[in-house]
Amino acid sequence: MFEMNFMRNKLFSEMEYTAMEHKFYHMLYLAFAQIKGLELKNLQLNMTAQDLEQLYNISKFHGTTALVYDALVQIPLKQILISADDEECRNVFHRFKQTEEKSIRKNLLMDGERAKLFAYMKEHHIWYMPLKGVILKDLYPKIGERQMVDNDILFDQNYQKQIRSYFVSQGYKVVSYNRGNHDVYVKNPIYNFEMHTSLYGVQSKKGWIQYYEHIIDKLESKDGVEYHFKTEDFYIYFMSHAYKHYDISGIGLKFLLDLYVFLEHYEKQMDWNYVAAEIQKLNMTAFERNSRQLLLSLNNSIDEIYHREEHSLKTISSYIESHLEKQYLEMLAYICNSGSHGTVKNRVENKVKLYEHVKHPKLHYYVKKSFPDYTFMKIKYPRIAKYKILLPIAWIYRGIDALIHHPKKIFQDIKWTWKI
Repeated sequence: MFEMNFMRNKLFSEMEYTAMEHKFYHMLYLAFAQIKGLELKNLQLNMTAQDLEQLYNISKFHGTTALVYDALVQIPLKQILISADDEECRNVFHRFKQTEEKSIRKNLLMDGERAKLFAYMKEHHIWYMPLKGVILKDLYPKIGERQMVDNDILFDQNYQKQIRSYFVSQGYKVVSYNRGNHDVYVKNPIYNFEMHTSLYGVQSKKGWIQYYEHIIDKLESKDGVEYHFKTEDFYIYFMSHAYKHYDISGIGLKFLLDLYVFLEHYEKQMDWNYVAAEIQKLNMTAFERNSRQLLLSLNNSIDEIYHREEHSLKTISSYIESHLEKQYLEMLAYICNSGSHGTVKNRVENKVKLYEHVKHPKLHYYVKKSFPDYTFMKIKYPRIAKYKILLPIAWIYRGIDALIHHPKKIFQDIKWTWKI
């Protein structure tokens, strides 16, 4: 599936050689320069208010606004803006700054709330393991540079009810409980926890649930309560999680930034023979190899641009495009168009692609989507779909529930299904 995904996309199909495409490259350069620790005081940007607005929008789309802002503040204002007195420019700059301040605040608040949860779990001897961004955020140069959406925690599913009671007692709203492989709890102003009872659920790729079935065997712990992956296994899970999103609806630049900071810290100490063998078991060798190669090529291009006599981003798009092989450019295009959460368009295209071998693939996709199998329904709607004979009732309930709570999603799905 991966090979089909990145080979089928025309380069920047929806924004070919537009201003937003160039701003993606500007964002890419600024974000990587910041995490690489490059000095940018001599960089010439010469942006208009519209340029800065586009840079802000594409950064927001990829969840890199705080990181880009930290890069921008290194550069004298007169080198960023054509007119430093432009009020519109100052307003956009203020939005960059606000996002960075909010990201720092969110990180600090979530750290505190997570510490309270962990203290409770230790007191009651409930084993747990922080996942993904909770770990990766601390590898970035400054707090808040990795913008967090939620806290992902794996824990002992035998205590699922007790953990729900804890969150309710702390004033959280139960968004989802026992309807998949993670429960969701939220509380104002910014708290969001995804409590995982397993790493992958029923819709995962073939063999992934079995691979992580006895997860405790892959973990290390000093106290028998707080666990963590060995470095290689963290990388393997990180890659599998990225591949899942890439394959479903797309993944944004934050993936490559996370990959960079992780490899900068741990690449030299990892057992790459073990990694390669395990990656192959999960059937994602091509994705892992191409992701690392794309990152290496981008890193080399950024270094070369940085050391040029004229430190400017005027020709950055043409420079990177001329230095990347076609397959990596197409992969980068897919990442550019996906943003941090993927898109409905990507998801529909990828799903319909699965049915290309049958007649009327779009219709086949919609039938499968509207009437999921019993295994899926039993997990998502355990009370209604308790018995197989009740499956039609569960389908009706699911359809009504979607129309009431997610009408926009349904209409977007229909729109893209018939557009592709």
